Amino acid sequence: MAVPEPSKAQHPISILLRGPGVAASLIRGLMGIGSLQMVGALLRLATGVQLARMLGPRQLGFYSLALSISALVSVPTEFGLTALVTRETATACEHQNWGQLRGVLSWANRVIAVTAPATMVTAVVVVFAWRGIRPEFVATLYWALVLVPAVPIMNTRAAALLASGRPVLSQIPALILRPGLFALALLATSLVAHGSLLGSAAMRLQALVTVVAMTVALALLVFYLPPPVRTVQPQYRSAAWFRATLPMGLTEGLRVVQGHLAVFLVGLFSTPQAVGLFKVADSASQLCLLPISIVFVVMAPSIARFHSASNSASLQRLLAYSTAAVLAGILTLSLPLAIGGPRFLAWVFGHQFGAAYPTLMVLCFGYATAVAMGPATTYMNMTGGEQQVTRALVLGVLANALVAVVAIPRLGSIGAAMGNTTGYFVWVAILWRAAHKRDNIDTSLIASLRVVPRDLARLLAGARD
Repeated sequence: MAVPEPSKAQHPISILLRGPGVAASLIRGLMGIGSLQMVGALLRLATGVQLARMLGPRQLGFYSLALSISALVSVPTEFGLTALVTRETATACEHQNWGQLRGVLSWANRVIAVTAPATMVTAVVVVFAWRGIRPEFVATLYWALVLVPAVPIMNTRAAALLASGRPVLSQIPALILRPGLFALALLATSLVAHGSLLGSAAMRLQALVTVVAMTVALALLVFYLPPPVRTVQPQYRSAAWFRATLPMGLTEGLRVVQGHLAVFLVGLFSTPQAVGLFKVADSASQLCLLPISIVFVVMAPSIARFHSASNSASLQRLLAYSTAAVLAGILTLSLPLAIGGPRFLAWVFGHQFGAAYPTLMVLCFGYATAVAMGPATTYMNMTGGEQQVTRALVLGVLANALVAVVAIPRLGSIGAAMGNTTGYFVWVAILWRAAHKRDNIDTSLIASLRVVPRDLARLLAGARD
């Protein structure tokens, strides 16, 4: 009879990664979402580099402005639908209420089918009424309007996949497939067009790959839906769903406005070249902001659990370490850009974009200052402070617009960067104060400087003993 070999002792890191504790789940989440976010960021950077090199500042400005207008026009179409589909799908799957699941997906389709054409027609009317608009920009904008129905359809399907237990698959169409296909399409076009491209042609490619990604999202959802959903009679709660979309849609709409307002105002008060410079600087700064999208997203469920359990001590430590980690990550990624920024921008995006360096530095410094306030937005969202988040976001958008309108005519893309970072800081600072006032919780770097050194001192003292 064979004697079984003694089991090998597991490595402590293996135990940590496979364990059931909060630390293990956070690390696993960071690794999974971090990998997807990293690949997606690299693909977005690749397309940004290709667009900058193929279009140049002027045509890139037309492309970026048209993309921002399409995103702003899409706000009424996707007004809270993604959040609603996520919530209703999760609830339906939990209770196996397949009629409700089919109903909310069908209802979302109807909302998009009604609002998308209306907003597209409105955008066309505004374009024709816009005096002095350049014909080359009009062609770019028309192709950008294809995104108005395509993006909400793709996002609502991804939300249903996410809520039904397919988190990785849900991210693939928008995060990986869309930028990946766009990068390949731009590469193939550059070989034919010898490296040059108009903004309208680039937007045509963007519209095409977005439709492909939308189709893949639809196919994935159909394939992975529970079989009863295909045959069950849909159940509708239209009035309740409409009421639910209002607060969620307002917040998400303001987020979109906050993200695209700067490009729109630069196009309105400055030149297409200034839009191109801002777009390149913003693309480079987004790479430095990766720690926010990774750490703050992963820690959100733990914030909700600790708050629900009234575990203030663990909650404060989690927030302190998260703020320190994100700020350290942003500063680490920003340092090489601060040292070799002009050469980096000229080498990667093209010699015409070295002038985007001052704009990039304003964005990096401004975002780092705001991040020092910590994950106040995530904290308030996870602890029942959604209305305060919306009110703070309104004030942030107003601050963004006020600073940008004053600064852009004088400073161009630098003024847009000042508006963006000011708005973000105002938004987060208001929520930091609200969290401290309501729950006596400090999300800022001040708490990190108090908690992290104290824990390290205890760890070193224990090691000496």
